[in-house]
Amino acid sequence: MTPLEAMTYFVRGKQQLLTWLPEQHRRTLCLMHTARRCPVRAYLEQGVRPHINLYRVRYTNDVLACSTQLIGQDDMTVDL
Repeated sequence: MTPLEAMTYFVRGKQQLLTWLPEQHRRTLCLMHTARRCPVRAYLEQGVRPHINLYRVRYTNDVLACSTQLIGQDDMTVDL
């Protein structure tokens, strides 16, 4: 499922609330943002696989979720 398809699924099914980006961040969004480094986090004992947090939103994919060797590293660069 693409991110947009996943959001549509959860919104239509009312299974999860969306996290809204604060207004002050929405005003500064543009196409020419610089890259941002994000630490890889995980809480394996709680069943939370590797992910990054960007503006208080959790992001992951199949490859990152299985990359336990990246936990704690600040190697993930996100293009904004």
